[in-house]
This record gives sequence, structure tokens and C-alpha cells, in this order.
Amino acid sequence: GVEVHLNDEVKEVDGFVGNFKVTLASGKTLSVGSIIMATGADVYKPKEFGYGTDPSVITNLELEAKLPEVEGDKVTFISCMGSRNDERECSRYCCQTMIHQALELHEKGKKVRVLYKDMRTFGKGAEELYKDALQKGILFFRYKDEPEYKDHVVKVNDELTGTYVNIPTDLLVLVVGMAPRENSLVDLLKLPKSEDGFLMELHPKLGPVEMSSRGVFLAGTVQGPKDVRDSLSQAFATAAKASAILSKDRIALEPIVAVVNEDTCRWCGRCTEVCEYNAIELKDAENRKVAVVNEVLCTGCGACSVVCPISAIDITHYTHAQLRAMIDALES
Repeated sequence: GVEVHLNDEVKEVDGFVGNFKVTLASGKTLSVGSIIMATGADVYKPKEFGYGTDPSVITNLELEAKLPEVEGDKVTFISCMGSRNDERECSRYCCQTMIHQALELHEKGKKVRVLYKDMRTFGKGAEELYKDALQKGILFFRYKDEPEYKDHVVKVNDELTGTYVNIPTDLLVLVVGMAPRENSLVDLLKLPKSEDGFLMELHPKLGPVEMSSRGVFLAGTVQGPKDVRDSLSQAFATAAKASAILSKDRIALEPIVAVVNEDTCRWCGRCTEVCEYNAIELKDAENRKVAVVNEVLCTGCGACSVVCPISAIDITHYTHAQLRAMIDALES
């Protein structure tokens, strides 16, 4: 029951929950009830330590392909590249991946050193991996100031001892964090982003897989750094939410929505500028332009009503007349 479109691209998305029209680059138009954003993330592309010009400097992803045949006897890991900084927080998967690779290299007889900011071993069994690495003699150095790398020697100020340590290194592995992926769909759907550039859910507790645009859901690292286990758990929740929409012939709308008084509206356009849900459109009415609200898209947030200079937009159950009556009642 799955229809796959290979070598294609989404060019346009119109409509609303239960009735999205998705146009592909091939010219095909799809009618869909809900949309799941599962476009993933990228990894940070390091510029530090001569990466890209020095063949002795690679990333942890590149190391994964080299693990069967790693040249050199001395391997040094530097964690938190592209994460744990002003732009984005911990990438979650990095520490346990780094320790797993360090243990594999140790079993091959390599001398392994690990430089880290903080050790954050998320997930089941990850803490045991860390303890196992310590017991097997893998050396860990905690750093605050960025290490230096020159002539196959890493110089680092070990925060735990307060001394500088010179570490001979044949292979320097940069453990890179996840970075948000550029995606034209985000702009097409006007999806909100958090400060770190990943997509932002409706509510971390009440709507962890939903987005502000009704009928649009997210799953996986498009929301932020996750390991496979977390991505799978979220995918199940997202599938359940999307299925709940598709299983119904009709969708109940929210009772609180914006309503435009066409007799007073003079179409200044301010309401469309502040609406985050694309719920307000332009239409012709008696040889003039007026605003009209799509009740399916409207969430009743009231932003349009606030900016309307002539109070031509009311919110059902919270009309201007009702609010004025409440204020008068309080004053009397």
C-alpha cells in the first residue's frame, strides 16, 4: 500500500489537513490527508584541525568505513565538533558512537585517547560502554579550551589535572554533531524552527510530534539530534497521529476561529502578514478586495484581530463586543 516516487522532488504544497495537494517536479499531483516531515539532518562539516587538507584528520563517519583497516597505532578522538556551542546543543549520539569506535580500535591493538567536553552517554547500555572503555585502559582527557594539532601531536589542557598534555597521534578523529538540513519544504509549509535551526514541535509534552500547521507531523532528526532508538519511537507516535486523521471521513474543526466582517474590511493586508498558518486569503466582494478566513487552517490565535486597524476581524466566542462587555462589567 506504499506508493514510492523515485528521482522526484516536491515543488509545491497547497491545501490543508485532510486535503493537501502536493505537486511533484515530474508534474504529478498527489492528494494527501497528512504530511510527515522525516527529511533527516546533516552532520557538521569541520573546518578545524586542517580537516580536508590533512589526510591524518577524518570524521567519525569516515572512520566507520575505515575501521577494518585503520593505519597507524595512535588514534585520538576529539568530541563535540559542531555541537555544545552557541549555535546548538548536544547531538546525543556522538559520545556513545565515539566510545564504541574507541573500543573497536582498542581491540585491534591501537593506542586510543579521547578528548571530551562532557561525557553524555545517552541510551540503554551506553554507560556500561563508557565504564568498559575506562577499565580497558582507554585514556580520557576533559578539555575546555580548544586543543591544538600540529605535526601529529595534539596539545590539550587537561581540565581534570590542570596541566597541558602532548598526545602523539597518527590519526585524529573529529566526532561531529548533527546540523539542520536545508529543505525547501520548510518554506513551502511555513514551518517554525527552533533557535538551533531544527524544526520545532507544537509542544514538547502535549504535541511532541505535531507542528503548528495542522495535519503536518515530524519524525526523526529533522526535529533535532537523535539516535536510531529515539527516531523509531517517535516514528511510531507520528504514524499513529497521521493514521488518526486518515481513518476518518470528516475532521472536526476547532470552534474558535477568526471571522472577517466583509462590510468593514478594506484589505490593508496586515492580517496576512501576521498569520503564521496561511489561513487568510484575498477575495473579490462587490468590486473591492476583502480578507477571508479559511476556517480549516485557522487556529483562533487572534493575531489578525489585534493588528486590524478598523477591528474588522473578530474571534468567535471572544468578539470585540464580548470583550468590551467584560471590561465594562469589571469597571462597574
